[in-house]
Amino acid sequence: MGIKVELESSKLTAETKWWSDFHNGCAAALRISPSSESVQSSWIQFVKPTELNPEHAGFLFGLGLNGHLKTVDTWDTFSYLSPKHEQTSIAVLLGLAASNVGSSSDYVTRLIAVHTPALLPVRTVDINVPLLVQASGLTALGMVYLGTGNRKMADDMLAEIARDDIMLPSQAEHREAYTVSAGFAFGMIMVGRGGSNTSPADARRLARLKLLIHGPRSDAERAELSRNFDLNITAPGASMALAMLYLKSNRADVADIVSIPTTRDALNSVSPNLLLLRTIAKCLIMWDSIKPSLEWVNAQYVAMTQLMPSSEDGTTANLVDVATYNIIAGACFAIALKYAGTASTEAWPVIINYYDILVRSAYAAGTSHESHFLEPTLTRSRQECGPFGSSASGARCSQCTFICNGNRHGWYRRSGLLAAAQTRIRKVHTP
Repeated sequence: MGIKVELESSKLTAETKWWSDFHNGCAAALRISPSSESVQSSWIQFVKPTELNPEHAGFLFGLGLNGHLKTVDTWDTFSYLSPKHEQTSIAVLLGLAASNVGSSSDYVTRLIAVHTPALLPVRTVDINVPLLVQASGLTALGMVYLGTGNRKMADDMLAEIARDDIMLPSQAEHREAYTVSAGFAFGMIMVGRGGSNTSPADARRLARLKLLIHGPRSDAERAELSRNFDLNITAPGASMALAMLYLKSNRADVADIVSIPTTRDALNSVSPNLLLLRTIAKCLIMWDSIKPSLEWVNAQYVAMTQLMPSSEDGTTANLVDVATYNIIAGACFAIALKYAGTASTEAWPVIINYYDILVRSAYAAGTSHESHFLEPTLTRSRQECGPFGSSASGARCSQCTFICNGNRHGWYRRSGLLAAAQTRIRKVHTP
Protein backbone atom coordinates (compact mmCIF):
# COMPACT_ATOMS: atom_id res chain seq x y z
CA MET A 1 0.00 0.00 0.00
CA GLY A 2 1.09 3.61 -0.52
CA ILE A 3 3.13 2.79 -3.62
CA LYS A 4 3.50 5.75 -5.95
CA VAL A 5 3.14 4.90 -9.63
CA GLU A 6 4.46 7.36 -12.19
CA LEU A 7 2.66 7.65 -15.52
CA GLU A 8 4.83 7.69 -18.61
CA SER A 9 3.50 10.45 -20.82
CA SER A 10 5.12 8.88 -23.86
CA LYS A 11 2.79 5.89 -23.58
CA LEU A 12 -0.36 8.00 -23.32
CA THR A 13 -2.27 8.90 -26.45
CA ALA A 14 -3.90 12.27 -27.01
CA GLU A 15 -7.35 10.72 -26.64
CA THR A 16 -6.70 9.81 -22.99
CA LYS A 17 -6.72 13.51 -22.03
CA TRP A 18 -9.60 14.74 -24.17
CA TRP A 19 -12.36 14.61 -21.59
CA SER A 20 -10.19 15.70 -18.68
CA ASP A 21 -9.24 18.79 -20.69
CA PHE A 22 -12.91 19.27 -21.53
CA HIS A 23 -13.81 19.25 -17.82
CA ASN A 24 -11.03 21.71 -17.01
CA GLY A 25 -12.34 24.11 -19.61
CA CYS A 26 -15.89 23.78 -18.31
CA ALA A 27 -14.79 24.44 -14.73
CA ALA A 28 -12.98 27.59 -15.86
CA ALA A 29 -16.11 28.89 -17.63
CA LEU A 30 -18.31 28.22 -14.58
CA ARG A 31 -16.23 30.76 -12.66
CA ILE A 32 -17.70 33.51 -14.85
CA SER A 33 -20.85 34.96 -13.30
CA PRO A 34 -24.10 34.31 -15.19
CA SER A 35 -24.92 38.01 -14.73
CA SER A 36 -21.74 39.19 -16.43
CA GLU A 37 -22.53 41.45 -19.39
CA SER A 38 -19.03 41.45 -20.84
CA VAL A 39 -19.32 37.93 -22.29
CA GLN A 40 -20.59 38.62 -25.79
CA SER A 41 -20.33 36.87 -29.13
CA SER A 42 -17.37 39.00 -30.21
CA TRP A 43 -15.44 38.17 -27.02
CA ILE A 44 -16.14 34.44 -27.41
CA GLN A 45 -14.85 34.61 -30.98
CA PHE A 46 -11.80 36.57 -29.83
CA VAL A 47 -10.69 33.84 -27.38
CA LYS A 48 -11.27 31.09 -29.95
CA PRO A 49 -8.01 29.17 -30.54
CA THR A 50 -6.49 28.74 -33.97
CA GLU A 51 -7.15 25.02 -33.79
CA LEU A 52 -10.16 23.70 -31.92
CA ASN A 53 -9.34 21.57 -28.88
CA PRO A 54 -11.25 19.78 -26.10
CA GLU A 55 -10.37 22.37 -23.44
CA HIS A 56 -11.93 25.21 -25.43
CA ALA A 57 -14.90 22.95 -26.15
CA GLY A 58 -15.43 22.52 -22.40
CA PHE A 59 -15.11 26.29 -22.00
CA LEU A 60 -17.94 26.79 -24.51
CA PHE A 61 -20.09 24.26 -22.67
CA GLY A 62 -19.52 26.08 -19.37
CA LEU A 63 -20.51 29.38 -20.97
CA GLY A 64 -23.68 27.71 -22.21
CA LEU A 65 -24.53 26.44 -18.72
CA ASN A 66 -24.36 30.03 -17.47
CA GLY A 67 -26.52 31.30 -20.32
CA HIS A 68 -23.81 33.18 -22.22
CA LEU A 69 -24.47 31.44 -25.57
CA LYS A 70 -28.03 32.72 -25.84
CA THR A 71 -27.04 35.74 -27.93
CA VAL A 72 -24.17 34.19 -29.88
CA ASP A 73 -24.16 35.16 -33.55
CA THR A 74 -25.30 32.62 -36.14
CA TRP A 75 -22.07 32.93 -38.11
CA ASP A 76 -19.97 32.26 -35.01
CA THR A 77 -22.03 29.18 -34.22
CA PHE A 78 -21.45 27.70 -37.66
CA SER A 79 -17.74 28.47 -37.46
CA TYR A 80 -17.62 26.10 -34.48
CA LEU A 81 -19.81 23.40 -36.00
CA SER A 82 -18.44 23.35 -39.57
CA PRO A 83 -15.02 21.76 -38.75
CA LYS A 84 -16.92 18.77 -37.21
CA HIS A 85 -14.64 18.67 -34.19
CA GLU A 86 -16.39 16.12 -31.97
CA GLN A 87 -15.97 17.71 -28.53
CA THR A 88 -16.70 21.20 -29.87
CA SER A 89 -19.87 20.06 -31.64
CA ILE A 90 -21.06 18.39 -28.44
CA ALA A 91 -20.28 21.50 -26.39
CA VAL A 92 -22.01 23.91 -28.77
CA LEU A 93 -25.18 21.81 -29.08
CA LEU A 94 -25.51 21.25 -25.34
CA GLY A 95 -24.40 24.78 -24.49
CA LEU A 96 -26.92 26.40 -26.82
CA ALA A 97 -29.63 24.13 -25.44
CA ALA A 98 -28.72 25.03 -21.84
CA SER A 99 -28.85 28.73 -22.70
CA ASN A 100 -32.27 28.29 -24.35
CA VAL A 101 -33.74 25.68 -22.03
CA GLY A 102 -37.51 25.32 -22.34
CA SER A 103 -37.74 27.97 -25.06
CA SER A 104 -38.71 25.71 -28.03
CA SER A 105 -36.31 27.86 -30.09
CA ASP A 106 -36.67 27.21 -33.83
CA TYR A 107 -33.10 28.37 -34.43
CA VAL A 108 -31.56 25.89 -31.98
CA THR A 109 -33.89 23.15 -33.20
CA ARG A 110 -32.64 23.63 -36.76
CA LEU A 111 -29.03 23.41 -35.59
CA ILE A 112 -29.81 20.19 -33.72
CA ALA A 113 -31.69 18.76 -36.71
CA VAL A 114 -28.65 18.76 -38.99
CA HIS A 115 -26.88 16.59 -36.40
CA THR A 116 -29.82 14.29 -35.66
CA PRO A 117 -31.29 11.93 -38.29
CA ALA A 118 -34.51 11.63 -36.28
CA LEU A 119 -35.45 15.21 -37.20
CA LEU A 120 -34.59 14.99 -40.89
CA PRO A 121 -37.28 14.41 -43.57
CA VAL A 122 -35.32 11.45 -44.96
CA ARG A 123 -33.62 9.42 -42.25
CA THR A 124 -31.59 7.29 -44.64
CA VAL A 125 -29.36 10.24 -45.58
CA ASP A 126 -25.80 9.78 -44.34
CA ILE A 127 -25.05 12.98 -42.39
CA ASN A 128 -21.51 11.87 -41.46
CA VAL A 129 -21.92 12.79 -37.77
CA PRO A 130 -20.42 10.64 -34.98
CA LEU A 131 -22.96 8.75 -32.91
CA LEU A 132 -21.85 10.52 -29.72
CA VAL A 133 -22.63 13.90 -31.32
CA GLN A 134 -26.03 12.54 -32.39
CA ALA A 135 -26.67 11.47 -28.80
CA SER A 136 -25.75 14.96 -27.60
CA GLY A 137 -28.21 16.36 -30.13
CA LEU A 138 -31.00 14.29 -28.61
CA THR A 139 -30.18 15.52 -25.12
CA ALA A 140 -30.00 19.09 -26.40
CA LEU A 141 -33.43 18.73 -27.99
CA GLY A 142 -34.88 17.57 -24.69
CA MET A 143 -33.43 20.62 -22.95
CA VAL A 144 -34.79 23.05 -25.55
CA TYR A 145 -38.28 21.54 -25.22
CA LEU A 146 -38.04 20.94 -21.47
CA GLY A 147 -41.52 20.70 -19.93
CA THR A 148 -43.31 21.82 -23.09
CA GLY A 149 -45.13 18.53 -23.67
CA ASN A 150 -44.52 18.75 -27.42
CA ARG A 151 -45.99 15.42 -28.52
CA LYS A 152 -44.33 15.40 -31.95
CA MET A 153 -40.85 15.76 -30.47
CA ALA A 154 -41.67 13.35 -27.64
CA ASP A 155 -42.83 10.63 -30.03
CA ASP A 156 -39.70 11.09 -32.15
CA MET A 157 -37.50 10.64 -29.09
CA LEU A 158 -39.47 7.60 -27.95
CA ALA A 159 -38.91 5.99 -31.34
CA GLU A 160 -35.15 6.65 -31.09
CA ILE A 161 -34.83 4.47 -27.98
CA ALA A 162 -35.31 1.43 -30.22
CA ARG A 163 -33.75 2.81 -33.40
CA ASP A 164 -33.21 -0.12 -35.77
CA ASP A 165 -29.66 0.48 -36.97
CA ILE A 166 -28.45 1.16 -33.42
CA MET A 167 -29.23 -2.45 -32.50
CA LEU A 168 -26.78 -3.84 -35.04
CA PRO A 169 -23.55 -5.29 -33.57
CA SER A 170 -21.54 -3.04 -35.92
CA GLN A 171 -22.85 -0.02 -33.96
CA ALA A 172 -21.49 -1.24 -30.64
CA GLU A 173 -19.66 1.97 -29.71
CA HIS A 174 -21.80 4.59 -27.92
CA ARG A 175 -25.13 2.95 -28.76
CA GLU A 176 -26.03 2.73 -25.07
CA ALA A 177 -25.31 6.45 -24.74
CA TYR A 178 -27.59 7.13 -27.71
CA THR A 179 -30.57 5.23 -26.33
CA VAL A 180 -30.18 6.70 -22.84
CA SER A 181 -29.96 10.19 -24.37
CA ALA A 182 -33.17 9.50 -26.28
CA GLY A 183 -34.83 8.37 -23.05
CA PHE A 184 -33.74 11.49 -21.18
CA ALA A 185 -34.85 13.69 -24.10
CA PHE A 186 -38.32 12.12 -24.04
CA GLY A 187 -38.44 12.49 -20.27
CA MET A 188 -37.42 16.14 -20.30
CA ILE A 189 -40.03 17.03 -22.92
CA MET A 190 -42.84 15.22 -21.07
CA VAL A 191 -41.52 15.66 -17.52
CA GLY A 192 -44.20 15.18 -14.88
CA ARG A 193 -47.08 14.98 -17.36
CA GLY A 194 -47.85 11.28 -16.97
CA GLY A 195 -49.79 11.64 -13.76
CA SER A 196 -52.43 13.96 -15.22
CA ASN A 197 -52.70 12.65 -18.80
CA THR A 198 -54.96 9.65 -19.40
CA SER A 199 -55.63 9.87 -23.14
CA PRO A 200 -55.28 6.84 -25.47
CA ALA A 201 -52.01 8.33 -26.77
CA ASP A 202 -50.60 8.41 -23.23
CA ALA A 203 -51.68 4.80 -22.70
CA ARG A 204 -49.84 3.80 -25.88
CA ARG A 205 -46.68 5.55 -24.68
CA LEU A 206 -46.86 3.74 -21.36
CA ALA A 207 -47.33 0.39 -23.12
CA ARG A 208 -44.40 1.16 -25.42
CA LEU A 209 -42.09 2.03 -22.52
CA LYS A 210 -43.11 -1.14 -20.69
CA LEU A 211 -42.31 -3.15 -23.83
CA LEU A 212 -38.84 -1.53 -24.08
CA ILE A 213 -38.15 -2.23 -20.39
CA HIS A 214 -39.31 -5.85 -20.17
CA GLY A 215 -39.15 -7.00 -23.77
CA PRO A 216 -41.84 -8.72 -25.84
CA ARG A 217 -44.07 -11.31 -24.16
CA SER A 218 -46.27 -12.24 -27.13
CA ASP A 219 -46.09 -12.58 -30.90
CA ALA A 220 -47.99 -9.32 -31.32
CA GLU A 221 -45.42 -7.47 -29.23
CA ARG A 222 -42.53 -9.08 -31.10
CA ALA A 223 -44.02 -7.82 -34.36
CA GLU A 224 -43.70 -4.23 -33.07
CA LEU A 225 -39.93 -4.54 -32.65
CA SER A 226 -37.09 -5.04 -35.09
CA ARG A 227 -35.45 -8.44 -35.34
CA ASN A 228 -32.24 -6.95 -33.90
CA PHE A 229 -34.01 -5.73 -30.75
CA ASP A 230 -31.74 -5.81 -27.70
CA LEU A 231 -33.37 -5.37 -24.29
CA ASN A 232 -30.05 -4.49 -22.65
CA ILE A 233 -29.77 -1.47 -24.95
CA THR A 234 -33.34 -0.15 -24.66
CA ALA A 235 -34.15 -0.83 -20.99
CA PRO A 236 -31.91 1.86 -19.38
CA GLY A 237 -33.21 4.69 -21.56
CA ALA A 238 -36.82 3.52 -21.29
CA SER A 239 -36.55 3.29 -17.49
CA MET A 240 -35.36 6.89 -17.23
CA ALA A 241 -38.02 8.04 -19.70
CA LEU A 242 -40.73 6.36 -17.60
CA ALA A 243 -39.35 7.89 -14.39
CA MET A 244 -39.35 11.43 -15.77
CA LEU A 245 -42.75 11.06 -17.44
CA TYR A 246 -44.34 10.07 -14.13
CA LEU A 247 -42.04 12.15 -11.91
CA LYS A 248 -43.57 12.76 -8.45
CA SER A 249 -46.86 11.18 -9.57
CA ASN A 250 -46.73 8.57 -6.76
CA ARG A 251 -48.47 6.06 -9.04
CA ALA A 252 -47.77 2.64 -7.60
CA ASP A 253 -49.02 0.85 -10.73
CA VAL A 254 -46.40 2.61 -12.86
CA ALA A 255 -43.66 2.14 -10.26
CA ASP A 256 -44.29 -1.62 -10.38
CA ILE A 257 -43.04 -1.63 -13.99
CA VAL A 258 -39.54 -0.85 -12.71
CA SER A 259 -39.82 -2.86 -9.49
CA ILE A 260 -36.97 -4.97 -8.13
CA PRO A 261 -37.09 -8.71 -9.06
CA THR A 262 -38.32 -10.98 -6.28
CA THR A 263 -37.38 -14.36 -7.80
CA ARG A 264 -34.07 -15.83 -8.89
CA ASP A 265 -35.22 -16.29 -12.47
CA ALA A 266 -36.28 -12.65 -12.70
CA LEU A 267 -33.01 -11.56 -11.12
CA ASN A 268 -31.03 -13.54 -13.68
CA SER A 269 -32.80 -11.69 -16.50
CA VAL A 270 -31.88 -8.19 -15.30
CA SER A 271 -28.35 -6.80 -15.53
CA PRO A 272 -26.94 -5.36 -12.26
CA ASN A 273 -26.50 -1.81 -13.56
CA LEU A 274 -30.15 -1.82 -14.63
CA LEU A 275 -31.16 -2.57 -11.03
CA LEU A 276 -29.52 0.70 -10.03
CA LEU A 277 -31.50 2.61 -12.67
CA ARG A 278 -34.71 0.80 -11.75
CA THR A 279 -34.27 1.78 -8.12
CA ILE A 280 -33.73 5.43 -9.05
CA ALA A 281 -36.68 5.36 -11.47
CA LYS A 282 -39.03 3.81 -8.92
CA CYS A 283 -38.03 6.39 -6.30
CA LEU A 284 -38.52 9.28 -8.73
CA ILE A 285 -42.06 8.07 -9.42
CA MET A 286 -42.84 7.41 -5.74
CA TRP A 287 -41.23 10.71 -4.73
CA ASP A 288 -43.12 11.22 -1.48
CA SER A 289 -42.01 7.81 -0.23
CA ILE A 290 -38.29 8.74 -0.19
CA LYS A 291 -37.12 9.00 3.41
CA PRO A 292 -33.61 9.93 4.61
CA SER A 293 -33.30 6.97 6.95
CA LEU A 294 -31.44 3.69 7.20
CA GLU A 295 -34.74 1.82 7.53
CA TRP A 296 -36.00 3.19 4.19
CA VAL A 297 -32.82 2.21 2.33
CA ASN A 298 -32.87 -1.25 3.90
CA ALA A 299 -36.48 -1.70 2.78
CA GLN A 300 -35.47 -1.19 -0.85
CA TYR A 301 -33.37 -4.36 -0.98
CA VAL A 302 -35.19 -6.51 1.58
CA ALA A 303 -36.49 -8.67 -1.29
CA MET A 304 -32.90 -9.68 -2.04
CA THR A 305 -32.54 -11.32 1.38
CA GLN A 306 -35.23 -13.83 0.40
CA LEU A 307 -33.06 -14.96 -2.50
CA MET A 308 -30.00 -15.70 -0.38
CA PRO A 309 -28.94 -19.27 -1.20
CA SER A 310 -27.26 -21.85 0.91
CA SER A 311 -23.59 -21.34 1.71
CA GLU A 312 -22.38 -23.75 -0.96
CA ASP A 313 -24.09 -21.86 -3.79
CA GLY A 314 -21.41 -19.20 -4.23
CA THR A 315 -22.40 -18.11 -7.73
CA THR A 316 -25.93 -17.12 -6.74
CA ALA A 317 -24.58 -15.48 -3.57
CA ASN A 318 -22.38 -13.22 -5.69
CA LEU A 319 -25.33 -12.39 -7.93
CA VAL A 320 -27.44 -11.36 -4.93
CA ASP A 321 -24.55 -9.32 -3.50
CA VAL A 322 -24.09 -7.44 -6.77
CA ALA A 323 -27.82 -6.75 -6.95
CA THR A 324 -27.89 -5.52 -3.35
CA TYR A 325 -24.97 -3.11 -3.85
CA ASN A 326 -26.61 -1.59 -6.91
CA ILE A 327 -29.95 -1.17 -5.15
CA ILE A 328 -28.26 0.52 -2.18
CA ALA A 329 -26.47 2.90 -4.53
CA GLY A 330 -29.70 3.74 -6.34
CA ALA A 331 -31.56 4.39 -3.08
CA CYS A 332 -28.79 6.67 -1.79
CA PHE A 333 -28.74 8.55 -5.08
CA ALA A 334 -32.53 9.04 -4.86
CA ILE A 335 -32.13 10.53 -1.37
CA ALA A 336 -29.45 12.86 -2.72
CA LEU A 337 -31.72 13.99 -5.55
CA LYS A 338 -34.63 14.76 -3.22
CA TYR A 339 -32.50 16.64 -0.71
CA ALA A 340 -30.12 18.26 -3.22
CA GLY A 341 -28.74 21.56 -1.96
CA THR A 342 -30.57 21.37 1.38
CA ALA A 343 -27.54 20.36 3.50
CA SER A 344 -29.93 18.02 5.27
CA THR A 345 -28.56 16.72 8.55
CA GLU A 346 -30.71 13.62 8.08
CA ALA A 347 -29.77 12.71 4.50
CA TRP A 348 -26.02 13.24 4.80
CA PRO A 349 -25.36 10.65 7.56
CA VAL A 350 -27.39 8.01 5.71
CA ILE A 351 -25.36 8.43 2.51
CA ILE A 352 -22.05 8.44 4.40
CA ASN A 353 -23.07 5.35 6.38
CA TYR A 354 -23.60 3.27 3.25
CA TYR A 355 -20.54 4.71 1.60
CA ASP A 356 -18.39 3.53 4.50
CA ILE A 357 -20.04 0.11 4.36
CA LEU A 358 -19.20 -0.21 0.67
CA VAL A 359 -15.63 0.95 1.27
CA ARG A 360 -15.12 -1.65 3.99
CA SER A 361 -16.67 -4.31 1.75
CA ALA A 362 -14.25 -3.42 -1.02
CA TYR A 363 -11.20 -3.67 1.25
CA ALA A 364 -12.43 -6.92 2.80
CA ALA A 365 -13.18 -8.56 -0.54
CA GLY A 366 -9.67 -9.97 -0.91
CA THR A 367 -8.07 -11.17 -4.14
CA SER A 368 -10.17 -14.22 -4.96
CA HIS A 369 -12.04 -14.72 -8.21
CA GLU A 370 -15.28 -13.78 -6.47
CA SER A 371 -13.79 -10.50 -5.22
CA HIS A 372 -12.76 -9.53 -8.77
CA PHE A 373 -16.34 -10.20 -9.81
CA LEU A 374 -17.66 -7.81 -7.14
CA GLU A 375 -15.01 -5.09 -7.48
CA PRO A 376 -16.56 -3.13 -10.42
CA THR A 377 -19.94 -3.06 -8.67
CA LEU A 378 -18.45 -1.89 -5.39
CA THR A 379 -16.51 0.85 -7.17
CA ARG A 380 -19.56 2.14 -9.03
CA SER A 381 -21.74 1.92 -5.91
CA ARG A 382 -19.19 3.87 -3.86
CA GLN A 383 -19.20 6.61 -6.48
CA GLU A 384 -22.99 6.84 -6.38
CA CYS A 385 -23.18 6.91 -2.57
CA GLY A 386 -20.11 9.01 -1.83
CA PRO A 387 -18.96 11.79 -4.13
CA PHE A 388 -22.11 12.02 -6.25
CA GLY A 389 -24.69 11.58 -3.52
CA SER A 390 -23.05 13.74 -0.88
CA SER A 391 -22.07 16.52 -3.29
CA ALA A 392 -25.72 16.74 -4.34
CA SER A 393 -27.11 16.88 -0.81
CA GLY A 394 -24.40 19.35 0.24
CA ALA A 395 -24.32 21.62 -2.81
CA ARG A 396 -23.99 25.33 -1.86
CA CYS A 397 -23.93 24.55 1.88
CA SER A 398 -20.27 25.63 2.40
CA GLN A 399 -20.16 23.68 5.66
CA CYS A 400 -16.85 22.48 7.02
CA THR A 401 -18.29 19.01 7.74
CA PHE A 402 -18.96 18.40 4.05
CA ILE A 403 -15.60 19.80 2.99
CA CYS A 404 -13.59 17.82 5.53
CA ASN A 405 -15.34 14.54 4.72
CA GLY A 406 -14.88 15.13 1.01
CA ASN A 407 -11.18 15.77 1.54
CA ARG A 408 -10.81 12.69 3.75
CA HIS A 409 -12.29 10.42 1.10
CA GLY A 410 -10.46 12.13 -1.78
CA TRP A 411 -13.65 13.06 -3.61
CA TYR A 412 -12.51 16.36 -5.09
CA ARG A 413 -10.51 14.80 -7.86
CA ARG A 414 -13.61 12.88 -8.96
CA SER A 415 -16.60 15.10 -8.22
CA GLY A 416 -15.43 18.71 -8.29
CA LEU A 417 -17.05 19.53 -11.61
CA LEU A 418 -20.29 17.80 -10.61
CA ALA A 419 -20.53 19.76 -7.36
CA ALA A 420 -19.79 23.00 -9.22
CA ALA A 421 -22.53 22.33 -11.75
CA GLN A 422 -25.00 21.40 -9.00
CA THR A 423 -24.09 24.60 -7.18
CA ARG A 424 -25.15 26.56 -10.26
CA ILE A 425 -28.34 24.54 -10.65
CA ARG A 426 -29.37 25.03 -7.02
CA LYS A 427 -28.71 28.79 -7.02
CA VAL A 428 -32.29 29.78 -7.73
CA HIS A 429 -33.54 27.63 -4.85
CA THR A 430 -31.17 28.96 -2.21
CA PRO A 431 -32.24 31.95 -0.07
